[in-house]
Amino acid sequence: MPGILTLKSTLSLDVLRAHWRFALARIKSDPNAAAYVADFTAFGPTWVTVDQSEMAYEDAVAAADAAVVSADEAIDALVDKVAAAVFGGRKVAPNPALAQLYFGSQTPSQFRRPILGTELQNVQAWPAHLAAATQAGLQALAAPMTAAVSAGNAAAKAFRAALAARDSFRLGGDRQKAFDTFNSLCARAYGGLKAFAHEHPDLSLPSTYAESFFKGGAGPTHGKTVADTAAAATAAQAKAAKAQAKHDAALKAAAAKEAALQDREAKKSAAKAAAQAAKTAAAAARAAKAAAAKKKP
Repeated sequence: MPGILTLKSTLSLDVLRAHWRFALARIKSDPNAAAYVADFTAFGPTWVTVDQSEMAYEDAVAAADAAVVSADEAIDALVDKVAAAVFGGRKVAPNPALAQLYFGSQTPSQFRRPILGTELQNVQAWPAHLAAATQAGLQALAAPMTAAVSAGNAAAKAFRAALAARDSFRLGGDRQKAFDTFNSLCARAYGGLKAFAHEHPDLSLPSTYAESFFKGGAGPTHGKTVADTAAAATAAQAKAAKAQAKHDAALKAAAAKEAALQDREAKKSAAKAAAQAAKTAAAAARAAKAAAAKKKP
């Protein structure tokens, strides 16, 4: 098919690089294309700069995401303390109105999910409620909850900002300019090589001579040569590896949170059992003391 592709900026930078490296190598291999070597070589640093910028935006998103998880853990820990004060280790709170005030119709475990989602929205009023509480145990949580809510709000805002900045970069700016620059380089070289072929019929160049300097597919399509299919397989494997790594990280984070939740529940159960054992021992001691008193003359 005559003509060359115009690469869209919605493609990955890896695809852009593959097209650039192919064109550069092909141009270097043909003395008739020597006039274009310098411009295509100079595009390399442009690609590197844009790629580094994109990675910086991705790193910022990852850091902001980690801060969200940390803020959520801090709020979860305080939610557990409030639940302990409100429910006292029971399934049904002694003061239903107090439980309704803090948890609504949810159990504490339901209230904690998802990460900085509805939980963050629901705890916005907690600092005021805790400060006004009559129970000393709840009042003591007002200051740390105020700090945790503030940190949670900041983390959520920073995460949204990091996502917006990354998306903005992907949709325009230097990234878009990189694609525009490469497309322009290709268009000029293609036109020049097409003209060269017409001006030198004596060389008997093939009708697709100019097209042969540029990759014919912008996506992960399978080519007609072993090199093309190998490149397609490599790209597919890299994409799959990235997706798997992301999935593994999500599973690890979920497992860690679930393990932490189970640990907290286990500690609560152990504390409850210890309290019950102490209560039983105290009752037994009182009974023994009473029995001993009855035996005295």
